Formats: sequence, C-alpha cells, structure tokens
Amino acid sequence: MRRILLATLAGCASLLTGCASSPPPELPPAPTATASAVSLERVTNDRAPEFNPRVGPDGRTLLFHTVDRSKSGTEAYSVAAVAMGQGGRDLLAGPNAWGATWTPDGSIIYVYGGAGRPLLVSTTYAGAGMTYVSPSAMGSFDTAPDVSPTGERIAFQTSVGGITRICTVGITGRPFTVYAEGTNPSWHPSANKLAFSKQVGPFSQVFALNLSSGQVTQVTTGDHDSSLPDWSPDGEGIVFASNRDGGMWHIFTMKSDGSSVTQLTHGAAEAGWPHWSDDGWIYFASNAGAPRPTDRDPTNWSFSNIWRAKPAAT
Repeated sequence: MRRILLATLAGCASLLTGCASSPPPELPPAPTATASAVSLERVTNDRAPEFNPRVGPDGRTLLFHTVDRSKSGTEAYSVAAVAMGQGGRDLLAGPNAWGATWTPDGSIIYVYGGAGRPLLVSTTYAGAGMTYVSPSAMGSFDTAPDVSPTGERIAFQTSVGGITRICTVGITGRPFTVYAEGTNPSWHPSANKLAFSKQVGPFSQVFALNLSSGQVTQVTTGDHDSSLPDWSPDGEGIVFASNRDGGMWHIFTMKSDGSSVTQLTHGAAEAGWPHWSDDGWIYFASNAGAPRPTDRDPTNWSFSNIWRAKPAAT
C-alpha cells in the first residue's frame, strides 16, 4: 500500500505544483467506466475510507478493511464486512487489524498489528476469538495474506533480511517457505502459481511465480506502475491497478501472459485494490465522491468506498 501511494505522489507532483492557490476540482460521484465494462455499481457508501475488498465463498458477503482517521498507526485499522444488498456492516476485528481474506470454508485470515510485529491470525465470521497462524511473526512485517484455493496454504509478504519477499506458510503455521522478492501475492485457481508485484527500477511491475519450478516471469512492462494483481476465476486473466493513464490509478485487465491489456475505469476519480470475484465482477476501492477538498488528494486515500464493475465478455 505504501509503495502505491508513494508512486502516485511522484506521478502527481507535477500536477500539484503551482496549484496551491486554486481549489481542487470536484471529483465525480462515481468512477467512470470504459466501454470495456458492461456494468458499474456502488457496493458501500460510508464516510470512513475502505480498502482491500474480498468476496466470501457464499458470494454475498464482502470483506474489507476500514481506517479511522482520528487514530494513528495500526490502531486506525479494522476489518469489516457487509451483506451485499443489505444495509449496515459488521465489525469483525479491530483495532490493529487489516488485509483480511477468506478461507474456502468461510473463515477469515487477517493481519494483527497489536502484538509488536504484525502477524497472521485467523477467526470466524462471528469474530469469536483470534488464533495465531504461527506462534510469532515469520518476518519483520507479515502482511497481505491470500489463502490458496485448496485452503492448505497462505501466501503473504514479509520482510526477510531487510527485503520484502513473497512467502507461503501452511494454514496450521508450517511449513514456512520464502520465495521471490515482491509484494501482494495472489493465488492462481490451480494453486500452483502466484501473481505478485515487484519493483523494477523506479516502477512496480506484475510478475508470476510457478511454485513447482520456481520460475519467475515478468508480466507487465513500461514506464508506469502496475500493481496489486488478482487472477480471474478461470485463471486465464489478471486484474491489476496501474497509473499508466496519465499518472492516475485505474483498473485494468490482461491475459495471463501480459497481452490484451484492457482499461476498465478512467477519469478524475481513481481506483485501486482490485479483486476478481467468482461471480465475474471486479471489486475495487475508489475515491469517487470525496465530500471535502481535503479528501480529494488521490495520494492519501483519505476517502474511498467499494465499487464493482463487470468486464465485457471477450
């Protein structure tokens, strides 16, 4: 998350210079979909910023983390969920909780930051207790978990020897395996590959890791950032966020080999944190409709809600 925000700041610096005397332009009340998206819908409508949407195995419950800007550090983060199509939301964990994801049986894995070094924990949807995945942190900053389709392993990122690396651990806390340098891993439906992001020079790019052979393949290129990949339900495509559209962060899809890059959102309201759900919808966070000028700086994500778009059939 920090890398994305810093990259966005660098991309927007030239736009912000010299504009201090003018109020920022009004953001539209909704993200703008391209012709490659056949439908666009708002999912949440809350004042607190929301990130990292994940649809549950039941196809009806949306998990995300929210930020209380009156607090500082990890204490500001909590995990919440909504039953889509219904009002209200459930607070599942927090404070000091973020980056939640589902297991195939409907349990929840998230990052807990209230015990020193952040570490991975599990809980039920009812939030009945918290179980450490491992007795202690596996690196100096365990975060960004994603559970394999079989429910047997968790991919995540952590700092090992001062370098952020992609790792896996068994759902019971062992074995722990360190793979490649990178961030934000996402499981392929076959459970044999991971997509992730990695810094290449000044830009973040999307890579794929074959867990059987250990081969790492760069998927995206170019003088722009591409990050936060997530596989399509059939494993043939990847959704990701990129600032290749004039420095603004938007949602894109591509084939798993990096071809056929397609833009789904564009315009003044930015979008990120995409998740390709089994129902074919792509869920993401957007700062569309930021109600105050202080919330309209896209580099700080001080306002965001969850939206979803359905890509056109290809």
